[in-house]
Amino acid sequence: MNKSIKFLLIYIISCLIIFFTGFFKLIAPDYNLLVLVFGVFFIVLQKNLTKTLRKTIFLITFFITFIFYFPFKIISFNILCVSIIFFISIYMLQYPFELYNLKISENEKRLKAKENIINRINTVSIKNLQKKDDDVEYEIKQITSLYNTLKSLSFILNINEAKDIITEILIKIMNSHFNVKPDEFNFILLFLREKEFYIAGSYGFDDEILKKNEKQIVSYILRRITKFPGEMFYIPEIKDETSINILNFIKSIVYIPFYAQKNLFGVFFLCGMRPNLFEEKHIEYLKLLSNQISMTMEKIYLYEEVDKLSKIDSLTGLYVHRFFQEKLEEEINRANRYGGSVSLVIGDVDFFKKINDTHGHLAGDYILKSIAFILKNYTTQSDTVARYGGEEFVIIMPETVKDTAHMRAVKIRKAIEAYNFIYNNIPIKVTMSMGVATYPVDAKSRRELIENADKALYRAKEEGRNRVLKF
Repeated sequence: MNKSIKFLLIYIISCLIIFFTGFFKLIAPDYNLLVLVFGVFFIVLQKNLTKTLRKTIFLITFFITFIFYFPFKIISFNILCVSIIFFISIYMLQYPFELYNLKISENEKRLKAKENIINRINTVSIKNLQKKDDDVEYEIKQITSLYNTLKSLSFILNINEAKDIITEILIKIMNSHFNVKPDEFNFILLFLREKEFYIAGSYGFDDEILKKNEKQIVSYILRRITKFPGEMFYIPEIKDETSINILNFIKSIVYIPFYAQKNLFGVFFLCGMRPNLFEEKHIEYLKLLSNQISMTMEKIYLYEEVDKLSKIDSLTGLYVHRFFQEKLEEEINRANRYGGSVSLVIGDVDFFKKINDTHGHLAGDYILKSIAFILKNYTTQSDTVARYGGEEFVIIMPETVKDTAHMRAVKIRKAIEAYNFIYNNIPIKVTMSMGVATYPVDAKSRRELIENADKALYRAKEEGRNRVLKF
C-alpha cells in the first residue's frame, strides 16, 4: 500500500477519535492539549508526502484543530490570530526538518547508486572469476587428457612402433585440443643411424616420393635445425618457397629436435597446410608433446645403441655369434612359412695362427677387420654377416639357392685373395676357405644347416684351402 494512502487513513481515523473524544467528553480536562498535540504531530509527520498533499493536510489540520479546540467557546479575533500565528510558526519550523530530510534522501540515493554500482562490479567480478576458474579447470582437464594420451609413449622401444603411436596421438590431439583436421598437417620423422640421418617415418606424404627425395628433404630439415638450435620452435608462417617441390605446400612449421648427451639424433618435422596453424595457447601443449616425444626418442635411440652394441663385435663391427643364431632361426622360420630357401656360408682364414705367430696379434686384428670390410662390401642389405668366432665368419643369404650362394662366395674368396694386406709396411698374403649349405635341401633345422656348412668348410680345408665347396 502507498505511503500517502496509509498516512491519510491514519489521519482520518485520528480525526474521528479526537472528535468523538471531545463530543462525548471522555477526557475533557486534557482535551485542548490533545487537539494541539494532534495538530503539531500531523504537521510534522506530513514531511514524507508530496508538496500538494502537504498543503492540503496542513489546511485541513488547521481548521479541524481550530474547530475542535474551540467547540464550545466564543472565538475572539485575538484567539484566532494567535492560533493562525501558532500554526504558521509550526508550518515554518518544519522546513529545516524538510531540508535535513531532503539531504538525507539525496545521500540515501547516492549511497543506493554506489551500492548498485558496487553490486554490478561484484557481479561482473564474480562472473569474470567464474570464467577464469572455468578456463583454468578446462586447461587442467586438457593437460590431464594430454598427459594420459602421452603416457602410451612411455613403453615404446621401437622406432616403427613410436611412429605409429605418435601419428595416432597427433591426430587425436589435433582434433580434440587444437581443432585441426587430420588433412591440415603432415609430419616427417628423422632418425640417426650409423652417423647418417634417414626418414624413419612420415604422415601425409607419399612414401615413394619421400624415398626419391630423401637426401634433399633430410638436408633441408637439418639446415633449418642448425639455424634454430635447442628446444622446439614454431614458425607460424612460411613465405618463401623451398627448393623441393613436395614441400612447397608448407605454410607453417614446428621443429622438434631430439638430443642425447647434447648430440642431435633425430628431428620431428611437423608441417601445417595453412599459416598460423597453432594459436599461442597451443604452443604450451606442443612443448609438453615435444618433451614427451623427445624423451621417448632418446630412450629408443639409447636402447638401439645398447642393443646394437650387444649384437656387434667390437673388433670387426660385424654381428656377434648370438645374434647370428637368432637371425638364422628367424630366416628358417620365414622360409618355412612362405617357402623359399636360405643359404649359409661359413668361412675360415687360412693359416691364421701362423699370421699371428709371425706378425703378432695386432697384425691378426688388422687382418680380421680388413676381411670384415670386404665381406660387407660384397654382400647385400638382406644378407647378415657375422663373426662366428676367432677367425671364422658366417654369411646368411635369405632367398638364395645353393648355386647362387656358391657363386657369390667364390667372388668374396677371390676379393680376399686379391686384396693387398699390408701391416707395418709388410705385405701379408691372406686367403680364406669356405663351405656352403642350403636350407631345406641340405638340412631340416638350424643346427643341421650349420653342421653341414661346417662340413663343407672342413672339406675345403682338407682339399688344399683357398676354395669354396658346397655340401
